[in-house]
Amino acid sequence: MKKIFLLLTTLLIVSATFQSCKKDKDDELTTAEAKALIATANQDLSALVTSVKEGQAAELIEKFMDFSKKKIAGTKGTEGWMDDMFDQLDQVIDLDQLDSELDNEGRFYFSHYLGRYTWDYASNSWIKTSLDHIEFAFPSEENSATNDVLFSLDSYTDAQATLEGDVVWIPTSLHASVKQNGVKLIGFDVNEIDFDSNLFYFYKKVDVSLFFSPVTVNTLYDNRTATNFYAAYDISNGTQSFGMSADLNTLVVLTEDFDEQDFQDVSGEININNLDFVYDVNLEHIADYNDNPTDAQINADINVNVLVDDTQIGSLFFENEAVYIVYNDGSRELFQEAFSDVINDINDAMLDYDAKNNKAVSKQKRKLMKFILFKMKGFKNTKSFVKHQYNVLSK
Repeated sequence: MKKIFLLLTTLLIVSATFQSCKKDKDDELTTAEAKALIATANQDLSALVTSVKEGQAAELIEKFMDFSKKKIAGTKGTEGWMDDMFDQLDQVIDLDQLDSELDNEGRFYFSHYLGRYTWDYASNSWIKTSLDHIEFAFPSEENSATNDVLFSLDSYTDAQATLEGDVVWIPTSLHASVKQNGVKLIGFDVNEIDFDSNLFYFYKKVDVSLFFSPVTVNTLYDNRTATNFYAAYDISNGTQSFGMSADLNTLVVLTEDFDEQDFQDVSGEININNLDFVYDVNLEHIADYNDNPTDAQINADINVNVLVDDTQIGSLFFENEAVYIVYNDGSRELFQEAFSDVINDINDAMLDYDAKNNKAVSKQKRKLMKFILFKMKGFKNTKSFVKHQYNVLSK
């Protein structure tokens, strides 16, 4: 089974790692041209990873995280000005009421906090004015009279659910954004959430979009029937883009005690402009494998064809625990080598994140997250919900 998971993991990596140039649909691609497309894909998706790390949204978040990390770590300086600024919110928002609602009713009452909250540098206080949604306007620099950052919570709806005997309120739609100097840097849209607390997997549909300048990410999950589950994901920065879809069928209606014998098949596409990886996996056969399935079994039950403008240029092939891209003329190359640039970029990004965050302040992560969220608290429901999901998935 380890071999199978290796190949499936590779397919997931593919879904997040390349982009290609278009070619006339009537032209026949040579193997050299196909390999050139793969090489270009490797370079372009490496650029996509870089664009996220170096984008304006990442810069703003890094600035706020850096301020709070210095304060938490006790570094000398005046980084505490931001914490002090948000401490003043209790002048215009009844934070005790908010805490009580979250602790007792387990609900965020959006309508209770409507208004525009503007930081006034001269009086060192917040000024509230009427508004039909929630906004916070504040500076990103100390000693600045310019409120260049605007956080908006434009709308919010929720619904009641019961999880393991506890009543909680789950957001069903939400639209929020962060702008700096009038330019939108972050947007979060919960377009639709449908759930059923009687189902062990809870969610029936999730439609969520995230804008994190310069990329937009769309995620869709839809439990179409009792035995069919569909998921789709796409991301783009306007130049490089990719998407992935998965259509899963089960043999029976799933319960909490499901196992691999209950799955039938999964199919879908990994598409990058005009480059498509079309896959189908016979999960029913795979469930019957012994501990050491042969390469022939795996290649028979896990099929991935590579197409450009609907014309096949090759396929993926599994051999000796390695995955190859096999072109139409029979030549092949290791997938890991073909996409080495972007794989290395992802690894480097993860190592860089660890280096920045796993220091003395790591034990203060809860405080840091609390600070970033403007001390609005409300972790109770999130914590109980995550605990519930963990308990379900670990059974």
